[in-house]
Amino acid sequence: MCNEYARRVIVLKFQGARCRCLIPWVCMLFCSNKVAACAKHFVGDGGTRKGINENDTVISYNGLVSIHMRPYFDAITRGVSSIMASYSSWNGVKMHANRFLLTDVLKGQLGFKGFIISDWQGIDRITSPPDANYTFSILAGIHAGIDMVRFLSSPYA
Repeated sequence: MCNEYARRVIVLKFQGARCRCLIPWVCMLFCSNKVAACAKHFVGDGGTRKGINENDTVISYNGLVSIHMRPYFDAITRGVSSIMASYSSWNGVKMHANRFLLTDVLKGQLGFKGFIISDWQGIDRITSPPDANYTFSILAGIHAGIDMVRFLSSPYA
């Protein structure tokens, strides 16, 4: 009950009331003195093998939708401005490179109009070992649907 209530009001608390524009992050620029809310970490973090962080979530698509996507339905309905991709994988495909889930499902089927942001070094971790082919990782992430990339290392990060 508490988590459901929190999901329903947190976007409003961060971003303020929805203004009349079709793209949530544009609303943030012109219609609000609030900050952009970010729903994290899409999707399947709570279902990784052995509960290990950044591991693989091995589950059917129907299971992924019914168990792990439910909070994102509410966040999108409430107009969340950004969604952060998970470090984890779904059935062996790194989320930061998963075009089916990020573009076809999140942006297409669910109608998410905000921007998808990478997690810190999430693009780097598409390859194994991380940073093995940064050019490939950038191309794979952007092609998958990542709109904003958080770069590797910076003294200002």
